[in-house]
Amino acid sequence: MKLNTIKKIYDELNAQAFANVLTMPRIFATRSEDHWACYHGVEGDPRMYFNNRAIKADVARSLVYHEMTHQYLEEFLGIDEADHHGPEFWRNYKMFAPADVSLFEVL
Repeated sequence: MKLNTIKKIYDELNAQAFANVLTMPRIFATRSEDHWACYHGVEGDPRMYFNNRAIKADVARSLVYHEMTHQYLEEFLGIDEADHHGPEFWRNYKMFAPADVSLFEVL
């Protein structure tokens, strides 16, 4: 999957699920074998990394949404959960999920 496609998905989800309150972070490709995607909220320079070679179209929106939920908690709500998948993450993740996003609780 191309990074431009991931950025397009980000823009669509920002409008659809997050009322355009998020600022697109720098988005990078990675070949990490540990993760398909991750968000790092480096203050003043937030970043998202996607293993774009491993991501297939059928899960792309779900992965981007998952990482955007991390960003929403940190950037918009000011919440930094120690385990990054705590109760606030899951509450917001489920609350804002568009119908066309599969919720993966194992990510």
